[in-house]
Amino acid sequence: MLADTAIVFVVSVFTFWISNKTLITFEQRYPVLITSLVYVLLSLIGARVFRTYRGMLRFSSSVDLLRILYANLLSLVLALTVSFFANWKGIVLIGALSPLNTVIVFLAATLIMWVTRIMVKQLYEQANLDTKTVRVLIYGTLSGGIGVAKKYTFTKPQTV
Repeated sequence: MLADTAIVFVVSVFTFWISNKTLITFEQRYPVLITSLVYVLLSLIGARVFRTYRGMLRFSSSVDLLRILYANLLSLVLALTVSFFANWKGIVLIGALSPLNTVIVFLAATLIMWVTRIMVKQLYEQANLDTKTVRVLIYGTLSGGIGVAKKYTFTKPQTV
């Protein structure tokens, strides 16, 4: 969750910096930082609704990637709403990024979150490649199958 919020924060500041000059970014640093923090808070709402932090990161699957997509889409809608409201009311501190920049922020953040989860999963699988565990298919989805899976540890026998 901390990594996801850091990704949103860094990408939003980076997007503003790329679309504007360095001097403008320095002059507008407080509105950009506050807008980025608002986007982080809005991304926390999306993460909470879709539970993107649920489960272990090393077991990421396509369902987890879809959860990240849905959470970031919800965060994008919330961010665009806040941005339009801030521009309508003339609140400069919250509306530093344009709507196009906001879309780019959440699109890039989604892609980076996907890449990090896939890389962590691949690194975990590579690290455990040479273990002596045997893959076993346990037929059963209710308490019987789950009980067997939790009770027994299946390993290869040691050769002498």
